[in-house]
Amino acid sequence: MEEKTRGLQSKVNRLQRKNAELFMLADAIQSFAIAKSADQIIDKLLEFCVQLTGARKVFFLSKKEISKKLEEGICEAINPEAYSFIVQQTGNLGITVSLNQSEVKDPSCDMSNCTAIPLRGDLERYVVMIDLPLPESSYEYVEIVSKMADPFVLALKEKEYSDQLVRSEKKYRRLFETSQDGITARDLHGRMIDCNQAYARMVGYSKNELMNLSIKILLPEKWHEQRERIVSEVLKAGGSVVFEREYQRKDGVVFPASVRIWRLTDENGETIGVWSVVRDITQQKDLQKKLQQNSANLEQLVEERTKQLKDSERLAAIGATAGMVGHDIRNPLQAITSDVYLAKTELASISESEEKKSALESLQEIEKNVDYINKIVADLQDFARPLHPLAEEADLKLIFDELLAKNGVSENVKASVKVESEAMKVLADSSYIKRIMNNLVNNAVQAMPHGGKLTIQAYKEAEDVLITVKDTGVGIPKEVQNKLFTPMFTTKAKGQGFGLPVVKRMTEALGGTVTFKSLEGKGTTFTVRLPSAPKVLNGK
Repeated sequence: MEEKTRGLQSKVNRLQRKNAELFMLADAIQSFAIAKSADQIIDKLLEFCVQLTGARKVFFLSKKEISKKLEEGICEAINPEAYSFIVQQTGNLGITVSLNQSEVKDPSCDMSNCTAIPLRGDLERYVVMIDLPLPESSYEYVEIVSKMADPFVLALKEKEYSDQLVRSEKKYRRLFETSQDGITARDLHGRMIDCNQAYARMVGYSKNELMNLSIKILLPEKWHEQRERIVSEVLKAGGSVVFEREYQRKDGVVFPASVRIWRLTDENGETIGVWSVVRDITQQKDLQKKLQQNSANLEQLVEERTKQLKDSERLAAIGATAGMVGHDIRNPLQAITSDVYLAKTELASISESEEKKSALESLQEIEKNVDYINKIVADLQDFARPLHPLAEEADLKLIFDELLAKNGVSENVKASVKVESEAMKVLADSSYIKRIMNNLVNNAVQAMPHGGKLTIQAYKEAEDVLITVKDTGVGIPKEVQNKLFTPMFTTKAKGQGFGLPVVKRMTEALGGTVTFKSLEGKGTTFTVRLPSAPKVLNGK
């Protein structure tokens, strides 16, 4: 009876122990699930093994780590050689090895049992327990710990994978938020799922505001159709090439952007929308415009320089020709002038008659034509030849009076001359001033075919002497004003286009400048500015 009672009590004890172990196992598995890191899961496992077995030392090691621990001496009570024997004997079976007393470093230590329990799965790591107090229960420990292996390995893998995902998410979130390009994710209806700060700054909205805005609010209407077409293609193909479109900021400003779109899927591979990378290319577009403008300006400059070169070559040829034929033309002109003078002298002795009057008019016309031919030759030669003005004192009042007396003006043109005393004298080549004034006065008179007022003035301004020739004629059309000093350009029916270029060239040879102001129907004023003491006394 006593034996039967003891047997029943033993079974009850085993059942109670099994029940306690099961509760302990359940508690350990639950602790695995709520652990915050892989290290906490391992700590829970080792803590469970200590509670279960009373082992003095417990480790969670790989084979490589076991070898390293052997070199360090993982238990002060066991010789490294003895522990090496443990690992060799246990292998993957989880066999408990008893040690002889000679293999124990500490003679006072009577705990001389160790075990290394392999965990199933692909971890290839062991739970190593040192100095077990209950050697007769070693196989039970191995069984219980082995039962814990599957949930432990599963929890550990999940936690390690979860930690890896968290690290990866932090890494890509950091890239997401620090990117200089705008990054957005939208659902299939165009509603915002997420975006980075760069995109929010780009369009001028806060991230919270963008969560409630459709993409159509951010795109000018002309780009809506393009967006629908590209998204449709992306959902089929998976991604797009880089393309351009415009966005509209919160303040209404429209800016250009380059965009690339990809299909967005969930963890199951289901398409949930699209994500885009957007780059503001305003600066790039501005640079392109400047480049195009510079290119156009360069082409225009090349064209102008080419034309100038051709004109220069042509003018050089004209100048060379003028130099060669000028002497030959002026000789017969001088002869004609002399013959006209003799004819007029002979007519003076003849009594007045219609025939005499007609002859004198013809001779005057001949003189005008001779002067005109002589002016053409003089302009050609003055434009082509090197200029070397003399530094001499010129009396402006005398030059102006002689010019009007010699050339005369039409009876319907009223001429006036005003020269301030301070501007009376100027240090400049008088022949150059005569040629400049002759051309300007002739132009002024020709601009007033129906009469008008011609005003010539000279006055001092700072260190310069200014000469103005003003008429009340027809004025110069605005569209041709910038060509006025261009050689061989003229608005007259009769003219070669060298008069004003000669004025400009001679004025600059004297160290001065020539400018004009003109209003159509009101008249024109030419201003010649000469230094009191010329800075340039040699021509160009």
